[in-house]
Amino acid sequence: MTATARPPVRHATPGEWVRKNLFRTPLDTVLTLVLAPLSLYGIFFLARFVFVTGRWEIVRVNLKLLLVGNWPAVHMPRLSVALAVIGFVGGIVAGLVHARQVRLGTASSLTMTRRQRVLDLVRRFGLIFLTVVLLLALTSTAGPTLTAVGVVVAGVLGRLAGGFIGKSRWPKAVVVGLTLRLLATPFLLYAYLTDAVPLERWE
Repeated sequence: MTATARPPVRHATPGEWVRKNLFRTPLDTVLTLVLAPLSLYGIFFLARFVFVTGRWEIVRVNLKLLLVGNWPAVHMPRLSVALAVIGFVGGIVAGLVHARQVRLGTASSLTMTRRQRVLDLVRRFGLIFLTVVLLLALTSTAGPTLTAVGVVVAGVLGRLAGGFIGKSRWPKAVVVGLTLRLLATPFLLYAYLTDAVPLERWE
């Protein structure tokens, strides 16, 4: 039995995308003409505040208090480890979900070009990335940057591991064991953190 060839996927040009998503109906056209200038106006003032008029020294001085509260500096590595574990587990879950979608043929990435995949990643994680970069730019030590890099690396490794696990069929006992471990992770992290700093001292 031969596999049925998929018909070639035609991707819309930028002009077609604009007409379809922004000017499809008269109402869409009016909304686009009204909201687009307002959006550009808001982006301009946001950029002006971030790069010109913002009083970032206040944020810089209180950045640690803003991000981690009264968490003792001596136990900061525990927070880094916890964040890395969260990134790894999140990556595993994302990999498992994507592998299942691939098996079912519902993964959107199957019909995407490399450029579209990059744009999709930017759309989903661009704002988070910019926020993290802005916060890291305000720090004066290497710890936060190393933590951020560690979380990203852990997330990528988890994503690869989840994709590998999801592609194969495993005995039911293995699946149940993995599920229980994933569900237990938040409780283990809570115990790991509160062992160093009681909950009432977090604020």
